[in-house]
Amino acid sequence: MDLKRVYFDGCSWTRGSELEHPEEERFSRLLSQHYNFEELNLGKSGGSNDRIVRNLIAENNIVFYDLAIIQMTLPARTEFYYDHEKKWIRINPQYNYSSWLNDPPWNNKNLMRVDTRVKDNSSAKCPLCGTKTQKLSQKFVREGSFWHDYYRVVTSEKYFDTKEFIQFQTIKNHCQVNNVPLILCTINQWTNLDFDLQFHIKTLPRAKKGHPNKEGHRIIANELIKLIDKI
Repeated sequence: MDLKRVYFDGCSWTRGSELEHPEEERFSRLLSQHYNFEELNLGKSGGSNDRIVRNLIAENNIVFYDLAIIQMTLPARTEFYYDHEKKWIRINPQYNYSSWLNDPPWNNKNLMRVDTRVKDNSSAKCPLCGTKTQKLSQKFVREGSFWHDYYRVVTSEKYFDTKEFIQFQTIKNHCQVNNVPLILCTINQWTNLDFDLQFHIKTLPRAKKGHPNKEGHRIIANELIKLIDKI
């Protein structure tokens, strides 16, 4: 496959967080060196699937690329446009699938869903009450109560699974109609969707905070090479 320009997007895993020299050691650069193509890496720490879809459809023209390699992230993340500062604000709560090492929080019978009929649910055993929600409120002072209620009341396992599926299909369909081959990956280890590659495996070498280390990026690159060579 003749590759001249390849489009990359994702969260901190694609950006190369915790690498000493991310722009030289991350898997996108390793692939660029292997195939001798120009890379566009839009990976951003704390980035959401909403941001990935926005970048793909509204901010960039995928037709100028020979291949897209996109790493979807945790469905609980999102973003909003803050008109006062004219920029997109990332919402990356402590509450997401990665906060529970074995099961999503909703599978824990000790956690109660918030009762929308009760005015104050601050004492409910909900995965967003207490310190995790306080961290979110401290980060977004004026919007803290809104995001608190959004995650406690609006969202659910069904909500996130459905949203992830819609974004999954949107990315695939957009690349397909523009005749751009796509390799679609994820770090969501609880997903039910059929991704081309799951990054989040137990045997992947990691840095201190859980991101792939230099060897981890080399392993990811090698797995992607196998997929690219089949296209």
